[in-house]
Amino acid sequence: MIGPYRVCSFLGEANLRKDADYISFTGDFGFSGWLPEKKVIKNYLAHESSLLSNFRLNVINLEYMLRGFSGCQLDRQIDTLMIDIFKTAGYGLIGCANNHALDHGVDGIHYNTVQLTEANLAMIGTRDCPVYPCYTDGKKVAIFALTDDADEEDQNSPILGMNQADLALLQQKIADAHFRIAFVHLGSMSSFPSVHERLQTDKLMEIGADLVICTGSHFIKGLTTQRGKVVAYGIGNHMFSFVDSDTEPIGMHVVAGFEGGDLSQLFAIPFHNTIRQGKTGPLDERTFALFKRTLLERSTMDPNKYFSDPRSLKNLSGYLKDFRVSKLKKVKARHITYAAQVLFHHYPITAVSGSLLGLLFFVLLIRWSLFALIQL
Repeated sequence: MIGPYRVCSFLGEANLRKDADYISFTGDFGFSGWLPEKKVIKNYLAHESSLLSNFRLNVINLEYMLRGFSGCQLDRQIDTLMIDIFKTAGYGLIGCANNHALDHGVDGIHYNTVQLTEANLAMIGTRDCPVYPCYTDGKKVAIFALTDDADEEDQNSPILGMNQADLALLQQKIADAHFRIAFVHLGSMSSFPSVHERLQTDKLMEIGADLVICTGSHFIKGLTTQRGKVVAYGIGNHMFSFVDSDTEPIGMHVVAGFEGGDLSQLFAIPFHNTIRQGKTGPLDERTFALFKRTLLERSTMDPNKYFSDPRSLKNLSGYLKDFRVSKLKKVKARHITYAAQVLFHHYPITAVSGSLLGLLFFVLLIRWSLFALIQL
């Protein structure tokens, strides 16, 4: 344990070493259109500021960007609160690469850069701030952030993404580091890693990442070893005002410990994150046992787990019910392939029958087209 927080170790001991330097990472954070009560924030900070004071550097994903430039008084109040939380809790590095980063356009990125800089908070994930160097025992640990997708597009995006040009830029920037940590916004509709997620984390390792920590899913996903390196596929929400049926009430800090510049410890510290209900802070023994069991179950690289996961089927069903023609431009080939495999795993007879009928219709359509051409 670290104070009242229970710790789950993946590498090394589950405690603090006197001569080690620690870097913590936590997930999606932000409030949109809603201001938490002061007593709730006070209770949350009482726990977390004490915990994070043990670590050299604390990194968080700013999922809902600051938007006080809108002119709305509530937005300005929310900005003030979020920056105060960062500073009081002990966060020093803000990840700004995620699917909501461009919600307020390029002007929004500029505004966030100014506000965070004035608050003496470093940031990563933008073209102007691609990498943050942290030194331990004289050796450089390079931390960088990027996102797999963005809800809003910009041709000359200031946010770093999983494209060839940005990966090449990051590879150059982190080349001289002793250890490299990728803080990437991925996420998927399943509790288990998808084939796409594994391919994306492979790309990060190809450019030099020694440890990959993923945000994006509003629930805990597993930790696995890939190419001999650890990937945390989902660390859940931190404190996030958006809640849906996929949101789970527990998030986690992933903490990397370094001695002599080398990774010697890696552990998770779970916590309650239901800020809307005012339930934050460490887990009790029973809830911690459930967290460990869930984390172990989800720490697998079996691709069938993704397709057979009830969460995948539920989210696919929800997507189809809410489908609009305007969404077609965002549909990719892998989405169709994944949907077919999800249906096959849950309804094999229906899926096979549907595929055969679809094939028959396609063959008949070609035949009718050829017949029509001959007639002409």
